[in-house]
Amino acid sequence: AQLLPWPGNPSSRLLLALAPGAERDALMRQMTPVRYTPKTVATFAGLKRALEQIRRDGYALGEEERDEGVSGVSAPVYSLGEARYCIGIAAPSFRLKGERLQAVVRAVRAGATRLSERLRDTEQ
Repeated sequence: AQLLPWPGNPSSRLLLALAPGAERDALMRQMTPVRYTPKTVATFAGLKRALEQIRRDGYALGEEERDEGVSGVSAPVYSLGEARYCIGIAAPSFRLKGERLQAVVRAVRAGATRLSERLRDTEQ
């Protein structure tokens, strides 16, 4: 039985990718692959590759994996030294292409960094 939803969007994949290894493995044992759209990564091997890419890049992209016609970008927000939150943006896929996509990635990452800095100021 599926206890947790399959991570079909950038935010859920990002948080899973940046979770501590043992926690990530425990979460994945509670999931069952689901193909929401033809572009969904719907195997554990594919998900593991996607999570590795997110850890390398420091952000997550999704193109019509959860909903057809919708793409998104998500970046981690750190608190107490861990990626405990994330911020993201979703938009019609035709708006997140080429240079515009790169500009959105930079803006989301910058916003996540600023939010992380603000949270750090409250951790005392």
